[in-house]
Amino acid sequence: MTDLILGAKDTKGKPNWSLVSLKNLEGICHVREFGVNKYKDPSNWKKVPPADYYSAAIRHLVQMQEKGLYSTDEESGLLHVDHALTNLMFIRGLWHD
Repeated sequence: MTDLILGAKDTKGKPNWSLVSLKNLEGICHVREFGVNKYKDPSNWKKVPPADYYSAAIRHLVQMQEKGLYSTDEESGLLHVDHALTNLMFIRGLWHD
C-alpha cells in the first residue's frame, strides 16, 4: 500500500460545499428550465423586481400549506417548494449582485 501524502490547502473563510446536497438543488434546475422555456431568456429573472419574487415565493408556500408539502404547481407540474426556493434564490441573487 502506498502512503498518501497530504498537502496543505487554505480553506478558511470559503464555503464548505460538502454541506449542501446538490441533489436538493435539482428541483431549482427544473424550475429554471421551465422558466427559460416560458420566457425564452435565461437572464429574464434579473429584470423582475425582488418584491415580485417575494410575493411568488409566499404564494407557493401558501399552496404547500393548503395542498400539502409535496403539492405541485398546476402550470409547471413541479413542486411548489422548488418554485419557492427558486424565487428566494432570485431575491438573494438580485441582492448580492
